Amino acid sequence: MNKMLLCVAGLALLTACGGSDDSGREDVRFFVAGHTCGSDKDSINGMYEPFVAYLDQHQKDTFDFAVLTGDIVHNGNSDDWNAVESVIKKQSYPFHLVPGYQELHDSKEYRNRFGSGNKHFEKGNNLFVTWEVVENGWNITDEQLKEFQTLTAKKTYDNIFIFVPEIIWWHIEKTPQIVPNSIDGRAELNDFYSKTLPILASRTTPVYLFSGDVGARAAGSELTMHKYKNVHMIASGMGGGMWDNFVSVSTKNGKAQLEVNYLNGRKSLKLYNGYVNVFP
Repeated sequence: MNKMLLCVAGLALLTACGGSDDSGREDVRFFVAGHTCGSDKDSINGMYEPFVAYLDQHQKDTFDFAVLTGDIVHNGNSDDWNAVESVIKKQSYPFHLVPGYQELHDSKEYRNRFGSGNKHFEKGNNLFVTWEVVENGWNITDEQLKEFQTLTAKKTYDNIFIFVPEIIWWHIEKTPQIVPNSIDGRAELNDFYSKTLPILASRTTPVYLFSGDVGARAAGSELTMHKYKNVHMIASGMGGGMWDNFVSVSTKNGKAQLEVNYLNGRKSLKLYNGYVNVFP
């Protein structure tokens, strides 16, 4: 059985975004797309043609925002970013970008347009955090973790959503289901399991950690889901042509529901169980 299938169970449509639920909470709907540069042959100045076509065909879909988790472009030059921004401007919702290795080929070009990738915001009693990790060798810095601890100590959130460009939880023995597009820039000493994961798991709030950097090849790793205690780790991407996907998320009554959306016409699937347990 294809590894993609272990992550999938059940069919359904997402609820519309906006408004509030019975408890008065604001509903939130967003999507997370990884490796949107796709493959070399199917890219338009850095954007994956099937992804652009999907957005064009679903102009009426309603989202509060979208997050692009790294490998958004191939070269990071001005032509690439002009093409990306032209696609983004066509949508009715804002985009948040998390720069990966390819975006920072020309870090000056990226910084001039988008600034830092370390940001946070709140919506619908949920905390959203974006972390840059490329320059840290895929490790989360003490400063990033300290800010996270400060933010989560001030308020009790329904959900915490974190977005990174690299699969910081990838481990050749702990997560063999994952086939990263590349491990360029990854430090020989990676402390995710010894330092970052215990801090994330110390919360009672559900934590959803998203990354791209998969899907460039049809390797059965275009979507993987791992879990430790309250921490859900989801890697999703596109480019291989067979299982190209992105993940959409909706919150209702304080609970998050994930759905995988395929670019090749396959039906969208809600993601319930199917997480592979990992341990520090």
